[in-house]
Amino acid sequence: MAVSDPTRILLNRTGPYGKIGSWMLSGMCCVGLWMGVSPELHGGAFVLPAGVERIESLAFSQCSLLTEVEIPASVVEIGADSFADCGSLALAIFRGDAPVVGSGVFSGAGNGFQVHYTRSAIGFSTPQWMGYPAYPLANSAPELFPVGNRNVPVGALIQIVLDASDADSNALSFSAAGVN
Repeated sequence: MAVSDPTRILLNRTGPYGKIGSWMLSGMCCVGLWMGVSPELHGGAFVLPAGVERIESLAFSQCSLLTEVEIPASVVEIGADSFADCGSLALAIFRGDAPVVGSGVFSGAGNGFQVHYTRSAIGFSTPQWMGYPAYPLANSAPELFPVGNRNVPVGALIQIVLDASDADSNALSFSAAGVN
């Protein structure tokens, strides 16, 4: 999909739909908060869905209830003032490389605001990134998805496909050992 495809972009509040509180994004209700109203916030934290490539200017500005935002690896651009004047915002977690950012992206964030990023990410710096305190995340353990029960006749071979994810985007490899 092209970057301009509306299913891949969290639009700003003055976009083609006018001033509304939320937008549909690939079938999910995402927050485009207006004046601190947060229809889909859970505990003040919001995780943008994977696949969002760009956050438009002012998309989350003045979201007084937003305390934490997680930005997926798919985001490559964040517009100016996207999270401006979010007075409770304490943490932005980046799961990919540093995106291109406009001016004042987190201006007016909460006291002690910090940026955290995965250790393998490119483009971030410590102790500051873009003028904001920035720190690498501790390495997270990979998550192996459930395999489930398998039944195999005696003497037959079994093949099990393993799948896992790693929040730090580290390469994963699998091995197994067994005894007859």
